[in-house]
Amino acid sequence: MMSSALIASFVFAQTQINVAKEHLFIPWTTTPIIANVTIGLPDADELHNAATLLAEVRAEITDKNETAESLFLQGMLAGIEMEHKNAQAEVCQEILDTLGSDMDGIAGSRVLRMQLRCAQLLGDVTKATQVAEKLRAYSSANIEDLAVLNVFDIEQAMLNGDSELAQNIYVSFDSTLRASSCQYLRIPFAHGYARISETPEDAVFAWFSLSSWLLEYGYDQELVDELLLTWLERLRPDIAISSTSKIPQVAQLANRLATDEPANAVSEFDEVQEMVNNRELSPTNLQMAFVISNESNLPVRMAKNFNSSVIQDLLKQGIAQCHEKGINSWREKAFTLLLEDSDSVDLNVLAETHRLLGNCEKAIPLFMQVMDTYGKSVQTVAGLACCTRDAVAMRDVVQSTSPEDSSAYWYWLANLQMLQWHIADGGDKNEVIAKINRLRKKDASLGGAQFISQFNKLLL
Repeated sequence: MMSSALIASFVFAQTQINVAKEHLFIPWTTTPIIANVTIGLPDADELHNAATLLAEVRAEITDKNETAESLFLQGMLAGIEMEHKNAQAEVCQEILDTLGSDMDGIAGSRVLRMQLRCAQLLGDVTKATQVAEKLRAYSSANIEDLAVLNVFDIEQAMLNGDSELAQNIYVSFDSTLRASSCQYLRIPFAHGYARISETPEDAVFAWFSLSSWLLEYGYDQELVDELLLTWLERLRPDIAISSTSKIPQVAQLANRLATDEPANAVSEFDEVQEMVNNRELSPTNLQMAFVISNESNLPVRMAKNFNSSVIQDLLKQGIAQCHEKGINSWREKAFTLLLEDSDSVDLNVLAETHRLLGNCEKAIPLFMQVMDTYGKSVQTVAGLACCTRDAVAMRDVVQSTSPEDSSAYWYWLANLQMLQWHIADGGDKNEVIAKINRLRKKDASLGGAQFISQFNKLLL
């Protein structure tokens, strides 16, 4: 029989592995920090940021036993590092061979992605092709792993001398990213196109394609040109920004720079980068997107017709405001109007919007479809659990989140929902009071304005 000390040791080790996994996977699946170094053309800051994250995660792995979870995490760390430390490719391959192919969901997708890159870096063309087909057929392939697969396909097209096919692959998958909740992958994906290109003419294609979209979206030419310059500076050897360049787009850029007024403020330039990285910034502010009733002060119709990208950004602004301040009648009406023209909006955005509106019958199938397509995340698990009243899933959310970092909203939501369900089921109110007192020690505001009043209601 297992001793209590051994059981405690095992539980602690599993908890530490879970903490390390969340520490890695939350930023990996919500920001470009890993994609920058594994797909794109990283600069010194991006390499430093990724290295810092990996060091923090590695420090949290205290489990010395080679459990599947521990091996998986170590394989992922080596797989990220191998892009810029070639010796890690063999380390990653050895770990993945030991791990086997029994992983499912996003873990299985990540393993296939790392196997593909290992084979490429180790020069095994046959194996790379075989793994690429497995990843292509994998039903739960994560969108970032599909970005790696598309870079592989683009490279194969280039090696076969078919630049038109390479460009078509890029444009098609960039459209997929644009319609997803992962627009932050668009810049690394464009960088990846440049990285594998054999000529400067090919290398700039994705960057100028992305810049054209920004212009169509509503940004000023000058700001977009500044962003283009930062991208072009990543190429080695350097591309001369000259009006005599043989690359037409570069020559046009040089001519515009020669006649431009002084550069925009840094804050404006940063806004363009932030928008492309999908961090809730849009040329159209949510409050300015509607005609407002003078009587009720509520939105009554859209100020004008917006394309699907703007509609998605507006919904995301509303979601972010709800996560910070809670739902109110103004945001409820704004959501209702935006949903009237949401056919091309990312399913994850639609699911969360319907959840916030209380439309669980619409939110549930959307959350399930997102998880089937992209794998589970804290956001989708928590959102679905809210709608299905799944206390077990909510406990998992609490264990996977923190009251202080970017996952804080989901931590406080999960704790609140479980306490509300406990009271609704006739649970002991003293237990609720004790739990809320413990939560106050983590944050006296109990997660902020959107939660504190609801926690306080449970004390009445």
